[in-house]
Amino acid sequence: MKKYRLVVVEWEDAYSNSSWHTNEEIDRDFEDGGWQCKNIGLLVRDEKTHIVIASRWSDTNGSYGHLQRIPRGMVKKITTVKYV
Repeated sequence: MKKYRLVVVEWEDAYSNSSWHTNEEIDRDFEDGGWQCKNIGLLVRDEKTHIVIASRWSDTNGSYGHLQRIPRGMVKKITTVKYV
């Protein structure tokens, strides 16, 4: 297996709601700082526009599972985690 960094990615997720809202509801529901998320995984792609992390991997066949592509604009912080 190629050696990848194990990272914790802190990012702000997008949010949508298809119901009707008054201005007061928008102020209450959408101005709270967003949806802050954290994921841990192998950093398998580190591109200019996005990153890709994998939560599962197989040494047997060199494949990765549970991939997550996060646009760079949503990433707040990437921290490398030491592992053996």
